[in-house]
Amino acid sequence: AKGATSMAAALWPFYESKMKLDLFVLVSDEGENQKSHGMTFAELWVKYRAEVSPNARVILVSFLGEGDRGAIRDRLRALRVDARQYKLDPERPDTSKFDGILGMIALSCHEIKQSEEKKTKKKAPVHAGGATETKKDDEPPKPVEGSQSAPEGKMVETVSSTDEPRQEDSVEKTPTESKSSEVVPPLPLPPSPSEEAEEKKEVAEGEAEVGDGWEVL
Repeated sequence: AKGATSMAAALWPFYESKMKLDLFVLVSDEGENQKSHGMTFAELWVKYRAEVSPNARVILVSFLGEGDRGAIRDRLRALRVDARQYKLDPERPDTSKFDGILGMIALSCHEIKQSEEKKTKKKAPVHAGGATETKKDDEPPKPVEGSQSAPEGKMVETVSSTDEPRQEDSVEKTPTESKSSEVVPPLPLPPSPSEEAEEKKEVAEGEAEVGDGWEVL
């Protein structure tokens, strides 16, 4: 290009109308020698990203001689802006390299899409009142008043403080009580006075017979 060249003039309408775009492809010889609204392309690009599209990227397709880095590329790097550059020979441009240029553009579009998806996933859902939704399914059940918490995996019977304890749990069995269920034979009754007198009489008669026997011998 010859004469006045201003790349910032091509970017100004997008900045003025606040039109948000994610990718710009600037094809030039980077021979910028004029400003637009007092700014170079690099300076206006920084304002466009700051005020209109923070994720915007620029690809430079530059017709440069061997060893020439490009004025626009140097100005962008001086402002800490990273820009991809694809160089072509201005005298004998190799048209077979256009496939590589299209591939670089497609790669940049894919990276922009991935970056937007990551930002969307990081945003937590906000509900009415500005509070995030919390799940209550994982909260443990509250213990009943007057009961003790049971260890995990075990069941414990709880008794309220107002209930009376069961009799079989509170009273211990003694050895005598455990044998009371066995059948005991009744004790013999003592002899009456008449029976006792007859028994003494029989004993006396038996002793007399024994004495008589000794006398015969």
